[in-house]
Amino acid sequence: MRFHKPVAVATTVAAICAGGAVLAQQQPPISETPQYLVTYSADANMNKAMDDASWTMIELLQKDRGLSRLDAYALASMTMDCRVGEMDAAEKGVHCLVAKSMWKK
Repeated sequence: MRFHKPVAVATTVAAICAGGAVLAQQQPPISETPQYLVTYSADANMNKAMDDASWTMIELLQKDRGLSRLDAYALASMTMDCRVGEMDAAEKGVHCLVAKSMWKK
């Protein structure tokens, strides 16, 4: 696992996305596995956590893949898989994933 810059919750993301490499020091964090681009957010409010993780993925698609904001939004709307963590926890965690197989090699 390679870490480009330290991220406060990088250990959590890396543990969930085994083999991941943290790409940037941001809140929420961004990670990358061999199969997925991953964003993560945690908040006491589940809607805020979902919004933060989703919008971070859209921004990542813009920057990392060179898509316009509208194209990134459309792609995320069709392909992004958001996974919700423990609902009983004080902070609810959300991981959003987009498969790298969407792009030609």
